[in-house]
Amino acid sequence: RGQASMMLGITHWASGDLEAAERVFAEYTMKLRTAGNIPDAISTSVVLADIRLALGHLHEAINTLEQLLQFVMDQGEPIPLEAADLHRELSKLHLEQGNLEIAAHHLQRGKELGEKAELPVLRYRLCIAQARLNESQANLDGALAMLDEAERLHIRSPLPDFSPISAMKARIWVAQG
Repeated sequence: RGQASMMLGITHWASGDLEAAERVFAEYTMKLRTAGNIPDAISTSVVLADIRLALGHLHEAINTLEQLLQFVMDQGEPIPLEAADLHRELSKLHLEQGNLEIAAHHLQRGKELGEKAELPVLRYRLCIAQARLNESQANLDGALAMLDEAERLHIRSPLPDFSPISAMKARIWVAQG
């Protein structure tokens, strides 16, 4: 049943029905959290935050992740390694708000937790997040280097990619003239 919910949510998202995707992922995330499946609740919350961002609900996306992060922290040690992705996504969202200091803090925390995790997709996502932070700090060469590393680490996923590396590179090349 859970796999069917995920596929339904992904199908809605890929077809552009973001409101339906949001409903499916919000419901499924709550079921996972209630059942105590925190690693999967983290994964679906990150997707839910991306959907909410695409819908223009930035504050709601941040609140979703901050609440789950607080819940995870309240559980005590050991912190699930998947929490690295919560920090990475929070970094991305705070960067969207222009909060560079908070974004850098969450990215650093995500990297610290991510070093312990053997999650290849997380390493890819951390490179993208670092590239975005570098770009926002006018470190365009650093951003391109991180995007090159992300390309090397890229693993296909069933999730839609609305921000391909080639588009991010093109934007930086334009900024470089």
